[in-house]
Parts: sequence; C-alpha cells; structure tokens
Amino acid sequence: MNLLFNPEYFLKPDNGKALLLTRDTFRSKNGEKLESVIHPIHAMILSFCNGEDEDLCIDDASKYLKVDREKVAKFVRSLAENKVPVHVLYKGKKIYFPQNTLLNSTQKGLIYDPDSFKYDHIDLRMGRHKTITDVTFMLTTKCKTNCIYCYATKQNCANEVPVERVIELIDEAKKMKMRSFDIIGGDIFAYKNWQLVLAKLYASGFSPFVSTKVPLKVEDIIFLKSIGVSDIQISLDTLIQENLIAIVKSQKSYYGDILETLRLLEVYNIEVIIHTIICNKNSSIEDIKSLEKEVFTHKNIRLWRIDPATYSLPKGVKKFENYKSTEDDLLKIYNYLESRNFSKNVLYKSLSNTNLQKKKRNLNFAYNRVLCTANYSHLFILPDGQVTICEQLYWNPKFVVGDININSLKDIWNSEKALSLYNIDQAIINKESPCSKCKAFDICRHESGGVCWKNVISAYGEENWDYPDPNCINAPDVFNNIYI
Repeated sequence: MNLLFNPEYFLKPDNGKALLLTRDTFRSKNGEKLESVIHPIHAMILSFCNGEDEDLCIDDASKYLKVDREKVAKFVRSLAENKVPVHVLYKGKKIYFPQNTLLNSTQKGLIYDPDSFKYDHIDLRMGRHKTITDVTFMLTTKCKTNCIYCYATKQNCANEVPVERVIELIDEAKKMKMRSFDIIGGDIFAYKNWQLVLAKLYASGFSPFVSTKVPLKVEDIIFLKSIGVSDIQISLDTLIQENLIAIVKSQKSYYGDILETLRLLEVYNIEVIIHTIICNKNSSIEDIKSLEKEVFTHKNIRLWRIDPATYSLPKGVKKFENYKSTEDDLLKIYNYLESRNFSKNVLYKSLSNTNLQKKKRNLNFAYNRVLCTANYSHLFILPDGQVTICEQLYWNPKFVVGDININSLKDIWNSEKALSLYNIDQAIINKESPCSKCKAFDICRHESGGVCWKNVISAYGEENWDYPDPNCINAPDVFNNIYI
C-alpha cells in the first residue's frame, strides 16, 4: 500500500499544536469545515505520508522521530483508509482524525516539512489561531455591473493598494504557511492587474475561488486555464432577459455575452458553479425555470446555489425594502425546487429560513453553534489596505485592526486591537446589552464559536454592536426586518 495524506485536508503548525483542517472550504465535499487540534508529532508523522510505500513512510517517520517503529506503524495503519473517524487519546484528551485521513495512492499532495511542527511546549486547546490561517483581499470595489441587491460599497476606489504590495503579501502568506489567500471585488475582472495577481497566487500554491458576474472573453478563459484555474463561480440570477437587465443594470448585450461565457467555459473544460440571488426582480418560478433549462444544458456545471438577497449594512434597511423578495415568493420557489428530482447538485435550503423573528432561539448558543472565523483564523483586507475582521463590516472603525501599507499580516494578527477585540472584556459591554450580565460570557466569546458581529449590527444597529447574536436565547427581538 502507498500512503498519501488526504489532499482534502491541510496541516498547519500553530505554536504548541498542529491544526488538521479542511484544505478548501469553498470546494469541500458536503460543505465540510473540519478543524481538529492534533499533537505536533502526529503532524510530523503525517508529513511523511506522501504517496510512497507504507513501510518506507513508517521507516522515515520512525527514524526522524527516533521512536519505536511499531508505535508509528500502529498510528499510521489506524488512519489508512479508515472508514470511520479515529480518536487518539493523549493525556485524557481525545484527538480527532476524520474518515480517510490516509489514502492508498501514489499521487503527490502538498509537501509538508516535519521540522515546521517542532515545538517547545504543548497546548492542545481550541482557540484563536496563533498565526493567521486565511486572508481575503478585496482588490477593488469597481464592478462592471450595478446589481440592485449588492452589499458592496464603492468607498475608496481611488486608493487601491499598489500591486507590488499585493505581491509582497502573497509571498508573506506563503512563508507563514497560510491555508488560503482569496481575492474578491467589486469584481476581480474589473481590477487592472487581475492577471498578475491571480497568476502569482496559483504559482505560490494558493487556489482562490474566483467569482464573477462579468462576461469573459475567450482570451481571458484561455489565460485562466493556462495558470491552473479549474473552476469558477458565475453569478446569474435569471435568464428572463428583461429581469436580468433590470437586476444588473447593464446593457442589453449582457444577456448574450453571459450565455457565450458559459459556452466557452464548457469548451475549455472549466467547471462552473452558478450562484443565483433571489430579489423582487426575479422571485418567480418562471425565473427559476429559465435558469434550470440552461444549467442542465452544460456538462461542466457542477453546482447551482440559490440564496435570497440579504440585508446590506452600507445600504441600510430602507434600500433593503426596495429589493428584497417576499417570504411567500421565496417559499413558492423553495417548494417548486423541492418538487424537482435534480440530477445535479442544487443548494437552496436558505430560501426556507429567512425570518429572524420566527427562528427558534438556540438554548445552548453559548456552547454549541457554527464557528465565526472573523479574527479567529481569518482577516479581510480592504482595497485601500485597511484590515478588518469581516468583509461586510467594511471601514467600521470598531473592527479595523491594522493597515497593510504600514504593517505585516503577522503584526496585524498579533496587534493589540485584534487581540483585545477577540478577548473582549465583559466590563466594557453596554449595560443595556444582555451580554453585560451573562454568566456564560467568557465561554461564549472566548472559548466557543464567537459572535457574528455583522449579524448583531444588522439586527440591532451599529450603536448596539455589543448585543448578543440574534440566535441566542437571551437576545431581544431584532429591531430590523431583515434576512441574515
């Protein structure tokens, strides 16, 4: 048997521990977002499982660690094509390894250096990553469409970070062994140096998830193929022509151009994810049927995602009222999709769960909810170089933690502002917030999944940024009638 550490996963050194993570959360099977804290020695052993013969992998790991070969062999063999997850006990702590941690394969995956996992202490607690794991750079706010529901802001377009600095940041991210470096806009194809940045990312081992609403030319698609881009997301909301033009506020030629883009992507064998946003301009079953016909025409379309348009902090509640679809329309679309027997993967569950006031509050919210990665493992760079914790918080000064024109990513991650925001003191919470008196505050804010600040501000307003997450059992009713 040849052993290969499953390329679906990613190993990251993290100062006293190693992290076993889903390698690509955008492309993972079944939407898996694994985060397991493992012993650094486990990561060292897995580093030797690089497609070579099982005995050679075990021998090399045993010699490197200077430990008994049979101990290494027992650990390795327990993870070889394991059909169920494996738990390894270390000083009373269960360490989790997912299904198929090791594969029988001669392929080559990422190359890991076992020396990078060397340690002078052990700390296997879950918590904010010691070094940054993921970054997203909003290269520009420019876009060639002007969608009525877009949450993006056009602030600071004229002050984009010089491309030379962007290249330096990619080199820093690679040196720090970060998992991902993603880029967004606006639209990345409206960014002057998109080819240079995208090529640099792929050459550095990153594979950003490219999403666009811009019709692409054949030379653009040939370039994408040449640097290793294997998939792309196309945002497409309807193929009823007048409705599409009303949403994107573009020229009539847009309709034909986007259909030609889909055809060319199939010709050049680039997989496509179609992302559809439902607003009041396309909230009919006929709009869905128009897309359905096209989606099932192309063999290269891997996934069709359908979501409701959501509230945008920059645009506010009044503008949201002008473009949101009704809950009745969303439910009709949901029921129609439920009645179809799709042969392709179609995701649309979010259409049935949009009203915050009707959601059941989570009794165990402080202990059990989806992890928010903002300032936990991820940072977001704005076009002018300011760094915030979440893309939808933009230039809100409470959440800006640095500036890459002045500091490195490493320094910003360890800055006083970033650390104090994550380790927020209950004493500074407004007395009107239920969080100010909550006995589970430390567990909720520091040891559990964190709070989605965007959801809090969307529900209660910027002045109540320190309120609880609206899904918490102690949260008051939301002030705004929004979808989040």
